[in-house]
Amino acid sequence: MNGFILMLPLFFIRFVLLGWLNPTALKRGAHFAPMAGAQKIMYVLYQMTNVVFILFPLFLRVHGSAPRLCLEALLMC
Repeated sequence: MNGFILMLPLFFIRFVLLGWLNPTALKRGAHFAPMAGAQKIMYVLYQMTNVVFILFPLFLRVHGSAPRLCLEALLMC
């Protein structure tokens, strides 16, 4: 399973649920105050890290299996 699937609930909350509860909330949530000087550089850095956080899970693999502690507890019974 791709790691990106684990992020789908977060995207659902951020975009679908927020827009469903209040149509203007998406615009207000995406608004950034005007920036000047070093703030613009930090804003670009912030956006680049967001892209990395969104794209990085595409390259991860999630392996589903029961936790080892649960299996040991079942065998002791």
